[in-house]
This record gives sequence, C-alpha cells and structure tokens, in this order.
Amino acid sequence: MILFLHGGGERGEDLSLVRREGLPRILEHLPDFPFVVVSPQETKSRRWTPGVLVKLVDDAVAKYRVDRTRVYATGLSSGAAAALELAASHPDRIAAVAVASPNRLPEDLCRLKPVPVWMFHNSGDPRIPARRIRRFERSLSGCGGDVRVTLYDRGRHDSWTETYDRRDLYEWFRTHRTSREPS
Repeated sequence: MILFLHGGGERGEDLSLVRREGLPRILEHLPDFPFVVVSPQETKSRRWTPGVLVKLVDDAVAKYRVDRTRVYATGLSSGAAAALELAASHPDRIAAVAVASPNRLPEDLCRLKPVPVWMFHNSGDPRIPARRIRRFERSLSGCGGDVRVTLYDRGRHDSWTETYDRRDLYEWFRTHRTSREPS
C-alpha cells in the first residue's frame, strides 16, 4: 500500500484537487497498478499529524487486507514533509518513504534511520534550496540512514510530475519491507 500526501495547493473540501497532482493524477491511466493507494485530503483548517496518519494507515491496512510489512509513504511539498514526519514517528509502520520537494524536514532526522528514504528535488527550486536537501542527505547518512537523492536540473518547485512517472520508484518501493509485522 502507498499512502500519498498532496501539497498545500490541494487542501480543501474538493477531492478533484487531490487528483490533479502526483500519484493520483496518473492512476486512472494505470489500470494494473500493483498497489493499493490511499490519498487523503487535508483540509485548510486541520493539518495532518503523524498520529492521525498512522490511524489512517492502520484502518486502510485492515480494510484492504494489505501486507503490513509493505506500507509506503510518499508526498509532494508539504505532503512530503508530512510523509517524512510519519516515517520518523512510526518507523516500524513505514517500509520506505519517497518524497518530492519537501518544504520542511523532521527535526530529529536520525529517527528516520530505520526507513529507506528517496528524495526528489529540482536543483533550481525557487522555494526550497537544493542545498537543504543535500544537508538532509548528509545528516541522515551520518547517523546510518539509507538515503538517496535525485536532483533534476530544473528551476521550478514541481519535481513530482517527473517523479511519479518513474517506474523505478515503484520497483524501489517493492524492494523494501519493515523488519517485522508492526504491533
């Protein structure tokens, strides 16, 4: 199962906003996509927290009978930040996390050590400097984390359109699982 978290531009009460970017945008063209995808919508007044998200994951895992050791998180911009925070808070529940242009990073990066991380970003992102992503990579690697970074040579914030079109991203997810069944 993949938990997809949208960016700030898709917050609200209109679910069609969630389908305009990232993974939900491509799903209708992939009828044989090999994952259950859960794409909640954050409202403008209520932000995602790791506690709310892990409950959503647990509910979806029970409802769709997915393998608890193969739950992945991904997101773009503010959703990327929420996916990283979820993985840092519940590393026993998230097998791997892939994020595109996170607008912030968890405070205690070493909590992400057990979770493989793949970050996608544009080298010329005008909102979030690429040096911040490289600093994250060095910090997480420094505490023994498994992190990789793909920097696209572009000057805009949207690194997710290309990222979610990558077949190797989904192959990478499938190579990871949590070390044991979460409690």
